[in-house]
Amino acid sequence: MRRRTVTLKDVARAANVSPSTASEALSGTGRMTEATRAAARRCCRPGSAGGSPRRTG
Repeated sequence: MRRRTVTLKDVARAANVSPSTASEALSGTGRMTEATRAAARRCCRPGSAGGSPRRTG
């Protein structure tokens, strides 16, 4: 069975933040609380949102 790739929109939806906030949280930039940053990172872990994060670039 093939695993589904988790997109930035999936992470943002699961963490209840905007896609831009999710991006900033995962890259370590932007001004936000540690709770918001941790929520985005938790949602990005393999298995937590039904897949694994896609690496680009």
